[in-house]
Amino acid sequence: MDKKELIKLYLQNVDKMFGYANMDAYIDERLKKYMKYLSK
Repeated sequence: MDKKELIKLYLQNVDKMFGYANMDAYIDERLKKYMKYLSK
């Protein structure tokens, strides 16, 4: 499992806690921000 998958899994779990289950577009948006941050 690579870093991207781990982050995606983490975001999905966090989002479930806050009631954002199954919002793929939202998760993808968050993922883009995380990947931008990590690539610095």
